[in-house]
Amino acid sequence: MQVTHPRVMAESSESSCLQRLLSDLDTLDAEMEKISSLKRFFRFTRKGQKSSLKYVVLKVRKQIESLHGLLKKIGFGCQENIEQELQDTVETEQNEAQHLQEAFPNGFSAPGGCESVESQRCDVRQRVNEAKRKKVAAVPGFPSDMPATSTDDSREIPAESVESQRCDVRQRVNETKRKKAAKSPVSILPVTPEDLGEIPMYMKCRITCDQINAVVENLNKAITSKYRIRNQAPSSMSAADRNTYYRYLREERSNKEGCVFIVEEDIQLFTPMKTDKRFHKIIVILRHCRRLKEIHVSGITRYVIC
Repeated sequence: MQVTHPRVMAESSESSCLQRLLSDLDTLDAEMEKISSLKRFFRFTRKGQKSSLKYVVLKVRKQIESLHGLLKKIGFGCQENIEQELQDTVETEQNEAQHLQEAFPNGFSAPGGCESVESQRCDVRQRVNEAKRKKVAAVPGFPSDMPATSTDDSREIPAESVESQRCDVRQRVNETKRKKAAKSPVSILPVTPEDLGEIPMYMKCRITCDQINAVVENLNKAITSKYRIRNQAPSSMSAADRNTYYRYLREERSNKEGCVFIVEEDIQLFTPMKTDKRFHKIIVILRHCRRLKEIHVSGITRYVIC
């Protein structure tokens, strides 16, 4: 029976204790790292809730979205360039094959007859397809398992291409609507005494029909002045009108319905009317008579003409 020396036993126990201590320290280090990451997360969350930093966060988000859209456009452009280059390569190969076929003397027959010629054509097609696959695989970020595009009329269109075409069609339709709205603005119809009689008493209070139609006249004046500037060329405007024109373009970016609208800034710019409490009461009456609608977008109230 072998007897272990007490010193050896003490050293082995010390080494095991040291190993356990090191493992505990590693675990503690990992936990501290998790706690520090949680602290950073909550600190960032608290800062993001501050009113002074909300604008910065929204601006960064918009920049990221615009960058994502730009990268998507670059991807589509790269794919179109690849397809065009592949099509040019195929046309070049076909022209060379046609030139070689015309260069054969009359009565010359390749060994093996027509079957040999057909096999050569198949080899040419295989080489062309292999070259296309290599070019597609050489593009960074392009999926390597995607088959190369064919020059046949029966080729399949990728789903992303179809979706992008649909988005382009929607954008063109919305742009057409906005142009029509810019070229042919409508006007608000005056309120008749019959319309005023259908309005509840708590809504109209002591406001008369003439006062309502005076507001309608000023609103029509603001509409006419706005779209007169909107339909001009920026090069023929003054500096103030040019700034107003670019403001109209910014406001129309979210005008997906292509409707005619004005904002309070237009009313204050083109009319002597004040947008006070009485004005808002008349706006409520016009909404009830279905002369206009209110749409709130990005903190701006738009008065849309029905």
